[in-house]
Amino acid sequence: MSASASPRPADVKLLKHGQEEPTASAQSPLAKLLKKEGPTDFRHPATAEEQRVIWLPKDPLGLVHEIERDLESHDVSHSSEGAEMDDKGYVDVTMVVPEDAPREA
Repeated sequence: MSASASPRPADVKLLKHGQEEPTASAQSPLAKLLKKEGPTDFRHPATAEEQRVIWLPKDPLGLVHEIERDLESHDVSHSSEGAEMDDKGYVDVTMVVPEDAPREA
């Protein structure tokens, strides 16, 4: 080491134009976490795919109507056609899954 060079801490490396970059031991915990996790450009398939219809069975107590009102308030597609629950909780299905069923009013 020459007399004119200033001593650097062991956890700093020199970049172009004399700039210093902290090494992994001097980085913030968040920077370490982001570096360890890898790319952060993931997009969940639900953000790009069309919303599927939620299929609810009609029930003897009529609780499905409360759920339907809640789903409608959040603009969620749903249907209760072709599925009915009996007193023991078994669901009788009389049609295929309503993929493109219109929203019930």
